[in-house]
Amino acid sequence: HLAHRVNECGDEIVAMTMAPEQPADLNWESWVAPKLKSVIQLSPMLPSTPVVVRPVQPISIHPGEAKMFYLEVPASLVIRMDGSKHVIKEIPTTLQSKTWFGPNPTEGDLCLALRISVKENLASLERHPHRIVCPVEIKNVSGELMHFQRVRLPLSHLSVYQGKRNMWSNLQRVGHLGHDNWSRITIESKPPSYSGPTTLLTPPRAPLSKSLLFKSFPEVQSITDVT
Repeated sequence: HLAHRVNECGDEIVAMTMAPEQPADLNWESWVAPKLKSVIQLSPMLPSTPVVVRPVQPISIHPGEAKMFYLEVPASLVIRMDGSKHVIKEIPTTLQSKTWFGPNPTEGDLCLALRISVKENLASLERHPHRIVCPVEIKNVSGELMHFQRVRLPLSHLSVYQGKRNMWSNLQRVGHLGHDNWSRITIESKPPSYSGPTTLLTPPRAPLSKSLLFKSFPEVQSITDVT
């Protein structure tokens, strides 16, 4: 049996029990599974939908230069039967609003709008048990000065690791090409060395063996109250 609810801070509260009695103030769901597979596996994962984040202030990067950012992304809790690839339930630990990322209402994608601060140095990272630190390097490989206020990032290609203080992902490198706002994204095979000793918790949803062409910097129009 499983139930979850949202607290006053917008975080999800998850409860699980094997007992026949459950608290009446939660809406419970039940699953029937073979006795040999009665062990429940809980795994933290990054969102399957691309996310849109906003730096503290607008950023300009000269050609050939790079900037590091650190995102503290709320994890999703994926529930499976032990040894099975079938997902029973996926619960976000924090509810996220949606935003439209594109130049007009007919061209673009619906993304998650993360209401998190984008950190620019390691010392400012906080300890959150339900968040994953995602290091991102944005480099201007075009021949022109680049400006941006928001950036769209795919996170489904990243693994999740447990560090001493925080969960971490691989390092994601975003190379801004400048042509129609296309970027070339590459994923490192492990977290950066400054994350300290880490242990793999969850492999990526969609492993990426090569680089990915992705539009990270188009104009954005926000949509509110989208479910």
